Amino acid sequence: MTPNPPTYNLTALVSAPVIPTEILWNLAYFFGALAFIYFVSTFFIRNKIASQTKKVKEKKKELAPIISEFLFYEENCDKGERINYLELKILIREHIKNDFDRKVLTGILMDLIKDVSGNTRELIYDIYRDLELHKDAFKKMGSWRWEVVAKGLFELTQMNVTDAFEHTTRYINNKHSTLRKQAEIAVVTLNENGISYFLDHTKCKISEWQQLKLLDVVRNKETLIPPSFRIWLTSKNNHVVLFALRLIKFYNQNDAGIPIIELVKHRNNHIKKEAIECIGDFNVTQAIPLLKTVFTKSTNSVKMAILGAIAQIGSEEDVDFLLSVELKEKDFTIKGKIISAINTLCPNLILPTHDIKEINISEIDAKESSTVDEVLEEATNEGVLETLMDLSHDITAVDHENSVLTNEIETQSNVPLEEEIETVPMVQNQEVMEEETLEISSELENQNHTEETVINALREKNLNDIEAFASKEKQAFSSLKSGMDAIQNPLDFQIPQSDFYDEAILEKMALLENIAELGDQREIPFLKNLLIDETSDVVIEKSLEIIAKLTTMENDPQKTKGQPNFEVTGYEVTDSVFNDLIKRGDLDSKVMLLKEIGKVGDEKELPLLHKLSKDNNTIIAKNAKKALAILNNRLIDNIDQKQKEIEAETKTIENIDSTITYNELFNLDFEPEKTIKKEEKITVGNSFIPGITLFNQICSATSKLYNNKDGQ
Repeated sequence: MTPNPPTYNLTALVSAPVIPTEILWNLAYFFGALAFIYFVSTFFIRNKIASQTKKVKEKKKELAPIISEFLFYEENCDKGERINYLELKILIREHIKNDFDRKVLTGILMDLIKDVSGNTRELIYDIYRDLELHKDAFKKMGSWRWEVVAKGLFELTQMNVTDAFEHTTRYINNKHSTLRKQAEIAVVTLNENGISYFLDHTKCKISEWQQLKLLDVVRNKETLIPPSFRIWLTSKNNHVVLFALRLIKFYNQNDAGIPIIELVKHRNNHIKKEAIECIGDFNVTQAIPLLKTVFTKSTNSVKMAILGAIAQIGSEEDVDFLLSVELKEKDFTIKGKIISAINTLCPNLILPTHDIKEINISEIDAKESSTVDEVLEEATNEGVLETLMDLSHDITAVDHENSVLTNEIETQSNVPLEEEIETVPMVQNQEVMEEETLEISSELENQNHTEETVINALREKNLNDIEAFASKEKQAFSSLKSGMDAIQNPLDFQIPQSDFYDEAILEKMALLENIAELGDQREIPFLKNLLIDETSDVVIEKSLEIIAKLTTMENDPQKTKGQPNFEVTGYEVTDSVFNDLIKRGDLDSKVMLLKEIGKVGDEKELPLLHKLSKDNNTIIAKNAKKALAILNNRLIDNIDQKQKEIEAETKTIENIDSTITYNELFNLDFEPEKTIKKEEKITVGNSFIPGITLFNQICSATSKLYNNKDGQ
């Protein structure tokens, strides 16, 4: 059985086009070449810009010092500076012949003008004109490219070239916004009447930012006399009207009340808001009815401005209008502004109502009154209790007296009390009760009388205490006064006299100070010998102190055995200059530094070496001990050498003094030309000789010896 043939035949409706292989390769070559050209041109332009920047930087380094010399040149300078100034002028004239150098000079002056003011700014203006660099800016203004023209306008504006005013006026209505804005700034800057010319001739939009920049230019012109800007409130350019309103407010020109009131009806909301702000600032109260009229049909921003003006210049009569508007207004911000204006005109007229809790004041008053009554009652009860406690003793005494009286009455009657009660008729019970009532009332009166008596007694006691205290104070004052009267002369007191040591004790104390600072254990025998014949307590005390110190140094077990030791007090480890280096260094550097400390160190390195000699690292400890021994020997040798030098000088002076007598010092072979004005006192034996110092004495002695030798 044969299969049935297919009912439908599928035929391709669209077939892929056949593209020759050569065309594909050509397209690949084309795009590859285009990419290559793009990358090559990118790198070429980048390198060109970089090289140009480098050249400019190098040229600025060359020309900037020349400009600085021109700025700080003074006419009253010396001849050398004048010659240098002339040479620099010749050099700068050679540079301005090159266009590249002219551009660099212009850039230097443009950079300097941003950071200077006053006379220096005027000097830069003069240099710019003297070098005729403004001609390049005029050439830029003739270009067909608007960005080049804008650069020329900016350069002329910055350098205050007033001659360019007429050239800049033709660009204030240019279609390019950047060029137009730069021309507007140039027109206002380069001429005193530039602001008037600009407001008269501009036809384009003035942006908010441009208005701020123009206002800043006008504000910085110190010599500008502002015109009456109300004449531009009738301009057909809304931007001019808006800018004129802002200038009126800036210069406080309050002579434009009627035109400003008319501008409240303006269709432009920006002008309307600015006019309303001027009304508030200038207190134009005539505009309040108009503000109320235009309020309902205004936008929210204008309503806010109107409410602010009414709050600023309105009165209590306008509160009704504000209350009626507050009921109709639905916007939350406007309602809040209305309430703020009402409270400004009539303070505390509208109080806070949102989230305020209601409180019944009558209930609070009742609670407070009841609380006060309770407090008063408690206070009264406490006072009564205190009074009763004070009078308890008196009441007990009164009760005792009453009982005694009752017993006496009972003993005087012949009839017993029980029998009398039985024989008395029942009719007399009422009389007996009345008598008892009278007795009780009398007892209460007696108690009240007793209470008053006690209070009076307390008062009298307090008065007696006060009088006793006053009498004591009076006695103390009288005794103090009598003591002051006894002192008639304050100089009668004995002033302690100062203690002065004689010269021998002072010399010994100076010697002991030197031994304490520079001495060692070898000074102990000398100090002991000094104590044998010494009678001064101060010298004995100081000697014993030094001996104890030197003995401690000798017996210190921490010193290096077998080596002399040098002890210095008052220094710490941080005082050594090697401390930080040893902390930061490694083992090798530490060993090297320790060797150097032994060679070049001083007494400040001793605490550091003592610390390092106990270090955990055996190498550092070993080298520290070696350095400590070397440093000790070197310091002690220096001290010995100094002592030997001092002893030698002392012996020399003693020998000279022994060979020269007092009279030989004054055997003069010449007449002195002038007297010595200033006398100095020196001691020879026990006498003082004026006009001669120890140095002069030694010099004269040596010269005398030489003269005697030559004479022999």
